[in-house]
Amino acid sequence: MIQLLSKKTKELDTISIRKILSIKNEHWCYGMKSQQEFFEKNIQKNDLHNLLFYKSNIIGYTCLRKRNFVNKKGFFFYFDTLIIKNKYRDKGFSKILMLFNNFIIKENKLPSFLVCKKEMIAFYKNFLWNRKSNIHFVGLKNFDQCMSFNIGPKNRKNSKLIVNL
Repeated sequence: MIQLLSKKTKELDTISIRKILSIKNEHWCYGMKSQQEFFEKNIQKNDLHNLLFYKSNIIGYTCLRKRNFVNKKGFFFYFDTLIIKNKYRDKGFSKILMLFNNFIIKENKLPSFLVCKKEMIAFYKNFLWNRKSNIHFVGLKNFDQCMSFNIGPKNRKNSKLIVNL
């Protein structure tokens, strides 16, 4: 059975956080201590954690970090991390999680941005994300591409958007 949940950081218990960090560590092998330090430093209490459960186990995870624009009023979601547990990859679970992510973003009525490698552009385009060139991420140095989703008419202009992470 598949279950999807979206929880704020302040709603996560210690066991759930440990499972999230474990899934992340399967892909980015920095060690659990490093994963924990990153989580404590970069994740805020109102960030959203979209969890994909299969047979009561967390097998997929996305973090939507709620942040503010620097050069205009309002908030956006920084789409940080889309990860599926290794043994469940290539089974269609990422599609389920991406559709859920898009639903949550729309429900919150916020735009969302992500950065990715060029080879991931086609994947995100399948879910109606678009390349965006007028975004400057304060605090982020190396990325290949920026993509956006749920951009309202005010943000479609070519004016530069500056965002804090």
